[in-house]
This record gives sequence, C-alpha cells and structure tokens, in this order.
Amino acid sequence: MKLRASIVFLCIAAAFVPGCAYAQAEIVGFDRDVYPLLEKRCNGCHHAEEAGGGLDLTRLSTMLRGGDDLGPAIVPGKPDESPLIKVLHNNVADKGGGEYFMPKDGDPLTAHEIALLKNWISQGALDDTPKFADEQIAFFEKEIRPILFEHCFKCHAGEDAESGLQLTSRQGIERVNV
Repeated sequence: MKLRASIVFLCIAAAFVPGCAYAQAEIVGFDRDVYPLLEKRCNGCHHAEEAGGGLDLTRLSTMLRGGDDLGPAIVPGKPDESPLIKVLHNNVADKGGGEYFMPKDGDPLTAHEIALLKNWISQGALDDTPKFADEQIAFFEKEIRPILFEHCFKCHAGEDAESGLQLTSRQGIERVNV
C-alpha cells in the first residue's frame, strides 16, 4: 500500500517539474511563439502586400482564410492535414521536390521549427495576439504599412532582414527595443 501511494505521489509530482518528460507540454501561442518564426522565415513573401500564392501569414485569420491553391494554411488540431506543414515537410524530406516547396528561396525550416508549428496547430492554433482597436488597425494598414512597403521592406522583411529588424507587420515593429 505504501509503495502504491509513493508511486502515485511521484507521478503527480513529476507533472509539476519543469523539463520532466512526463510534464505537460507548454502551450504554444501565435504571437509569442509562432509569429516570430513566420516573420523571420516566411513573411518576406507571405504578407499583405506580397502574398505569395495569395497567402498572408501575418495573422491567424488570414492563415485560416488561406491562399489561392491550397486553401486554409492550417487546420487547427490537425497538423498532418495542414498544408503549411505539408509544404514544409516536403522541403525537409525531399530537399527539392514538389510543386509546393517552402521556403522557395531559403533554407528549409529545421525539425525544431517544424515541431513548434505542429505543436501549435495540434493544440488548436491558439491566437494570443494582443487585440487592437479597429481604428488603430485601419490606420496602420492604410497609412503606415504602404510607407514601410515602399521604403523599408526591401531591407527589413523576410529571413535576411537587415539587423534582424522585421517591419512587415505591426507586431514586428512593436517588438523593436529602442
């Protein structure tokens, strides 16, 4: 009886130990975890002004709407059915095969980066993006983004963003430490 109680206690305690193999996986959020990866590796081609394949990866809502050919980029809860994962996996597995093969002009995402995206999707694609007032969003999209697109995206977009400064979205700009 004491042995059974000890085992139960150890199992419960293990669930609360950070880094323990039996601890619950940390929740992955779009704004905190996924967006920085997309900003660095994908949004040079997949943003509102230059949505390669009609796909804008700067917001969860546009990812769910999808692009021209493959439909919604993700299927929340189903990473293996999500076109985003399929095109990345084709890249890693084939090293050059397939009509849809991303990123086209960059190195394949690492297994760790793909695992992050898969975990986020399998957890239901949590959107932890701070909410902005509609008028703030409209102002940014109408007044600010066109200026950035015209003068800044050449150097500050995509994987090779100069000095790591991503200016393709409001979230990227807000991450700048001045």
